Amino acid sequence: NPTGRLDEAAKRILCTLFTAAFDEAPSVLGGEDVRATHDMRVALRRLRTALTTFATCFDGTDPKPDARRLRRLRKRLGAVRDADVHLAVLRVQLGGATAAEHCGIAFALETLVLRRREALARFAVELSQFERADFLKAIAVARPAREWTVREALEPSLERALNGVLRGADAALRHGDAEKLHALRIAVKRLRYVTEFFRSVLGAEAEKSIEMLGRLQERLG
Repeated sequence: NPTGRLDEAAKRILCTLFTAAFDEAPSVLGGEDVRATHDMRVALRRLRTALTTFATCFDGTDPKPDARRLRRLRKRLGAVRDADVHLAVLRVQLGGATAAEHCGIAFALETLVLRRREALARFAVELSQFERADFLKAIAVARPAREWTVREALEPSLERALNGVLRGADAALRHGDAEKLHALRIAVKRLRYVTEFFRSVLGAEAEKSIEMLGRLQERLG
């Protein structure tokens, strides 16, 4: 609802994203669910973006500690996801390998499987240290700094996210530096997420923008 209270909308979004992320945890910890690993990583990134996007509408709320905890958790899970991607590539290569190549690829697979297992164990430790109840309580008791509506928060929220894209776009696209291009891709992704948060205000225009940003993100990838 564009005229609804921003803090109430923010709490709903944060709780929904929190549930989407942590509901995947049992499947991830099971060890073999590649899709759950990917989905939880994406959901954690969305949750962190929402936390920083909406923090300014809560009085005295500092999102940085929780944002750092979410980042550490996502980083641990990212190591598992990276192993999954590399394993998928190697398994395809193994199918078409010559006899001479087979042993080398098989050894690489065994090494990656072990690396994934170790990364998953580190993620499990980080997850066990994440105080989920405290995180949800902080969201529940947060109070608005002012009575913003969803519509009033649209422009400053999108402007901050767009500025994040524009700051790095020129250098990244001119020089083609891999690190700068990666940072630009992350900024584009954040802008897409913020656009999704406000799609009820933007209407049909939101869908066009989300689709365009998704294509840009894929190109940068």
